[in-house]
Amino acid sequence: MNSFVSTVLLLSVTIALVSGYPSQLQTTCVTKAKSCTMFFLNGVYCTECTYSGTLELKIGSTCTFSIYEKKVASQPNENSQNEVAQCKQSSCYSNQYVPVDCAAAFGNEYITYIENQ
Repeated sequence: MNSFVSTVLLLSVTIALVSGYPSQLQTTCVTKAKSCTMFFLNGVYCTECTYSGTLELKIGSTCTFSIYEKKVASQPNENSQNEVAQCKQSSCYSNQYVPVDCAAAFGNEYITYIENQ
Protein backbone atom coordinates (compact mmCIF):
# COMPACT_ATOMS: atom_id res chain seq x y z
CA MET A 1 0.00 0.00 0.00
CA ASN A 2 2.86 2.37 0.79
CA SER A 3 4.40 1.93 -2.68
CA PHE A 4 1.00 2.61 -4.26
CA VAL A 5 0.71 5.94 -2.40
CA SER A 6 4.28 6.85 -3.41
CA THR A 7 3.53 6.04 -7.06
CA VAL A 8 0.34 8.12 -7.06
CA LEU A 9 2.15 10.99 -5.36
CA LEU A 10 5.01 10.82 -7.88
CA LEU A 11 2.56 10.81 -10.81
CA SER A 12 0.65 13.77 -9.34
CA VAL A 13 3.83 15.82 -8.96
CA THR A 14 4.97 14.90 -12.50
CA ILE A 15 1.62 15.90 -14.01
CA ALA A 16 1.63 19.18 -12.06
CA LEU A 17 5.15 20.01 -13.26
CA VAL A 18 4.45 19.13 -16.89
CA SER A 19 1.16 21.05 -16.97
CA GLY A 20 3.02 24.19 -15.84
CA TYR A 21 5.16 24.29 -18.99
CA PRO A 22 3.78 26.02 -22.08
CA SER A 23 2.91 23.56 -24.79
CA GLN A 24 3.80 25.99 -27.60
CA LEU A 25 6.43 28.68 -27.90
CA GLN A 26 5.02 32.22 -28.01
CA THR A 27 6.91 35.29 -29.25
CA THR A 28 5.70 38.88 -29.42
CA CYS A 29 7.19 41.89 -31.20
CA VAL A 30 5.63 45.35 -30.73
CA THR A 31 6.63 48.62 -32.39
CA LYS A 32 5.23 52.11 -31.89
CA ALA A 33 5.62 55.54 -33.46
CA LYS A 34 4.12 59.03 -33.17
CA SER A 35 4.27 61.73 -35.82
CA CYS A 36 2.75 65.21 -35.55
CA THR A 37 2.23 68.07 -37.97
CA MET A 38 1.39 71.66 -37.11
CA PHE A 39 -0.59 73.90 -39.43
CA PHE A 40 -2.42 77.22 -39.45
CA LEU A 41 -6.18 76.98 -40.14
CA ASN A 42 -8.56 79.96 -40.06
CA GLY A 43 -6.22 81.92 -37.84
CA VAL A 44 -5.66 79.07 -35.38
CA TYR A 45 -2.61 76.85 -34.95
CA CYS A 46 -3.65 73.23 -35.16
CA THR A 47 -1.86 69.94 -34.69
CA GLU A 48 -2.59 66.49 -35.99
CA CYS A 49 -0.77 63.53 -34.48
CA THR A 50 -0.81 59.97 -35.71
CA TYR A 51 -0.11 57.16 -33.28
CA SER A 52 0.82 53.92 -34.99
CA GLY A 53 1.98 50.51 -33.92
CA THR A 54 2.43 46.96 -35.05
CA LEU A 55 2.13 43.66 -33.24
CA GLU A 56 3.58 40.41 -34.51
CA LEU A 57 2.36 37.47 -32.46
CA LYS A 58 3.64 33.94 -33.01
CA ILE A 59 2.16 31.01 -31.12
CA GLY A 60 3.59 27.74 -32.32
CA SER A 61 3.23 27.71 -36.10
CA THR A 62 0.49 30.39 -36.12
CA CYS A 63 1.59 33.97 -36.79
CA THR A 64 -0.51 37.15 -37.04
CA PHE A 65 0.56 40.69 -37.87
CA SER A 66 -1.63 43.60 -36.71
CA ILE A 67 -1.43 47.31 -37.55
CA TYR A 68 -2.83 50.09 -35.31
CA GLU A 69 -3.40 53.72 -36.33
CA LYS A 70 -5.10 56.57 -34.50
CA LYS A 71 -5.23 60.24 -35.54
CA VAL A 72 -5.75 62.98 -32.98
CA ALA A 73 -6.32 66.57 -34.17
CA SER A 74 -6.52 69.73 -32.08
CA GLN A 75 -9.22 71.14 -34.41
CA PRO A 76 -11.19 68.13 -35.70
CA ASN A 77 -13.41 68.52 -38.73
CA GLU A 78 -16.56 66.59 -39.53
CA ASN A 79 -14.69 64.17 -41.83
CA SER A 80 -11.88 63.25 -39.46
CA GLN A 81 -11.43 59.94 -37.70
CA ASN A 82 -10.31 61.81 -34.59
CA GLU A 83 -9.89 59.62 -31.52
CA VAL A 84 -11.12 56.49 -33.39
CA ALA A 85 -8.44 53.87 -33.79
CA GLN A 86 -8.33 51.88 -37.02
CA CYS A 87 -6.83 48.38 -36.98
CA LYS A 88 -6.20 45.67 -39.51
CA GLN A 89 -4.67 42.22 -39.34
CA SER A 90 -3.25 39.49 -41.56
CA SER A 91 -1.23 36.35 -41.41
CA CYS A 92 2.49 37.08 -41.11
CA TYR A 93 2.92 35.37 -44.46
CA SER A 94 0.35 37.48 -46.34
CA ASN A 95 -0.19 41.13 -47.19
CA GLN A 96 -3.98 40.87 -47.43
CA TYR A 97 -5.27 42.73 -44.39
CA VAL A 98 -8.79 42.70 -42.99
CA PRO A 99 -10.25 45.30 -40.59
CA VAL A 100 -10.41 44.05 -37.00
CA ASP A 101 -11.45 45.31 -33.60
CA CYS A 102 -8.38 46.97 -32.04
CA ALA A 103 -9.04 45.57 -28.58
CA ALA A 104 -9.23 42.05 -30.00
CA ALA A 105 -6.08 42.44 -32.11
CA PHE A 106 -3.89 44.27 -29.58
CA GLY A 107 -5.46 44.04 -26.13
CA ASN A 108 -5.62 46.99 -23.75
CA GLU A 109 -2.02 46.59 -22.56
CA TYR A 110 -0.51 47.08 -26.03
CA ILE A 111 -2.96 49.85 -26.98
CA THR A 112 -1.94 51.78 -23.86
CA TYR A 113 1.73 51.18 -24.71
CA ILE A 114 1.27 52.55 -28.25
CA GLU A 115 -0.78 55.60 -27.22
CA ASN A 116 1.47 56.65 -24.30
CA GLN A 117 4.18 58.44 -26.26
